Amino acid sequence: MLHLSQLIGRSVRKRGGSKYGRITEVIAPHDIHRPKVVGYEIATKDAVIQLPASVLTVTDLNSDFQLSDAVSSIENYRSSKDDLYLKRDVLDEQVVDLRNGLVLRVNDIVFEHDGDNNLFVSVLDPGQGGVARRIGQEGMGDVGWRARFAHHEDIMIPWADAELLPVIHAGQPARWTPSFERLANLEASDLGAVLNEIDPAYRRRLILHMSVEKASEALVTSEESVQVSILRDLDPARAARIIADMGEDEAADVLRDMDRTHRDKLLALLDAGDRSNIAKLMGFRDNTAGGLMTSGYVAIPAGLSVADAMERIRSQETEAETIYVVYVVDADHKLLGSVSLRDLLFANPHLTIQSIMDANVPSVLVNASFRDVASAFEHYRLLAVPVIDAVGQLQGIITIDDTLEQLLPLARG
Repeated sequence: MLHLSQLIGRSVRKRGGSKYGRITEVIAPHDIHRPKVVGYEIATKDAVIQLPASVLTVTDLNSDFQLSDAVSSIENYRSSKDDLYLKRDVLDEQVVDLRNGLVLRVNDIVFEHDGDNNLFVSVLDPGQGGVARRIGQEGMGDVGWRARFAHHEDIMIPWADAELLPVIHAGQPARWTPSFERLANLEASDLGAVLNEIDPAYRRRLILHMSVEKASEALVTSEESVQVSILRDLDPARAARIIADMGEDEAADVLRDMDRTHRDKLLALLDAGDRSNIAKLMGFRDNTAGGLMTSGYVAIPAGLSVADAMERIRSQETEAETIYVVYVVDADHKLLGSVSLRDLLFANPHLTIQSIMDANVPSVLVNASFRDVASAFEHYRLLAVPVIDAVGQLQGIITIDDTLEQLLPLARG
């Protein structure tokens, strides 16, 4: 096993044994399978040249490389548009682990030797061991140091399971294009992280390789600035379909952050019901109960029988974010109580909802702070908290996952 960090700086010697130069770069084609090293960049005392890998003997991975022919008879390596310069293009760059949906930084590259003078790119190493090798600490005998890095050594990404995320430098074309088909096969939650990291020039193309449903799921797990950027760049009709498939609270958040021209254009493309609900949520400030809530809940009249209530729930289920708790309202939509789905399932179907509901349902006002919302979840151990206005009318609900989405960025900060 040989690492790029061990190759860079390796001496290259002439046939007679005198030093010719040292390796400064390793070249391999951009191939998703098993790229074979095809060339090396070598710094001599007079210049930096590129030689084909075939003229360097690699019989002993722990010793200097040897030129197989006289210097005067060797032709320089001619690079191809498909070549990757592994130190320049891959080392320290970001890569997607397609097995686990992780975006990681490449700290080292591992090669396999076939015993016949050929090296192949085998795996990418995002672990701390790669960092250690590059700063010359691999040979340290300190037990504490070895213990610190030991658990990172098994973090390896087989080359075939990796997708490089190219960085586009200003004024320069990208040296390769990622496989959008392979990336789009990731889980939607993992795609959110990829969208955060991938160059903006590629985000739109990646979204276009997803279904509307998967695109909406991926977007809600990405950063809001990324959501805004992507939706602005998409065809308005497709962007509107993605917004309609998002939860109304997430849709309101992203539209609230968008400039008015694009926001109004997208709102106009939504159906009347979605447009009304989202516009209502946009009227509340961020980090208030109104700004966090969703209209995706199930509410039923107190006078319904259990049997009629179950039928009502079946008709509303697809639009609700949660049906573990059903809210009970009067004719003016004032919150009267709640009933769990479990209680409904086991109740006498002829009883009225009012006779089995819990009238002591905790709630928060629409202008309540995020701190008040979090306190309600903590104190009452709820999966969702109803949001009411000043006269007690049910306006929406806040789910526990919406609260966690707000807490996690605070925890990271």
